[in-house]
Amino acid sequence: MKESYMTTNRLEAFYDAIIAIIVTVLVLELPQPATASIESILAIKLLISHI
Repeated sequence: MKESYMTTNRLEAFYDAIIAIIVTVLVLELPQPATASIESILAIKLLISHI
């Protein structure tokens, strides 16, 4: 009788997909800067560092 186990390659691919989905959701929730200036980017950097 052949035993069917999930191989480690499939498990790694599954975890990679889950992590990719989580990172995508986190990136989509980042606030957009009002302008493309250094001050705006630094303000977002400070906002993120407090999380």
